[in-house]
Amino acid sequence: MSSVVKSDHKAVVVMSRGAPTSIIKTRQQRTYRPKTPSQNASFLRHLAMIDITSRPDPDELARKADPQAVYDAFYASATGLLDAFYPERTVTMTSRDPSYVTSEIKAKLRRKNRLMHAGRVEEAGALVHQIGRDITRRSKRRLSNIRKTNAKELWRAVRQLTRRERNLEADPSITAATLNQHYASVSTDVSYERPLPKHTVVNHLHWSHCVSDY
Repeated sequence: MSSVVKSDHKAVVVMSRGAPTSIIKTRQQRTYRPKTPSQNASFLRHLAMIDITSRPDPDELARKADPQAVYDAFYASATGLLDAFYPERTVTMTSRDPSYVTSEIKAKLRRKNRLMHAGRVEEAGALVHQIGRDITRRSKRRLSNIRKTNAKELWRAVRQLTRRERNLEADPSITAATLNQHYASVSTDVSYERPLPKHTVVNHLHWSHCVSDY
């Protein structure tokens, strides 16, 4: 993990007990509405079969006792069409995903992996090109929102997109005191006993008898 202070070194946390867990990676569920050409075709075909031009004019709305009911009915109809032709899906996003990976891109990446495992290489290859175009559009949109006069913010966004800079959230519960206490506990053997000396060890060495003058 990265150090909590400004340093060029990395910190290695050794767990003395329990299973090691990541203290930085977090997961969250996000919803999205996938949009495919077949869904668009089905939606347009349905719109061609219904009359969407009949709507009350402003004067008719003004004469109604409760105009809000008309708007509620419209939003209910529009939401029903979305749920019918573009149903919501959920995907798990993690804090380690790059900033340019959206919910739709993450779902496509998972589908690409499933296709590769199933041996459908051609479909997976076509999906890879589509994912590349989506990432390119996402990156261009991200850079276009930055002012050209702010070079520092621009290069920071470039480093994030090229994965040369990662913003990792530090755990506030880990401090210098807790790290010192942890390493002291794993480096100390409370049941240590000093070994007995060997029987061949002489208690007192008479150096005067062993050293002779030449």
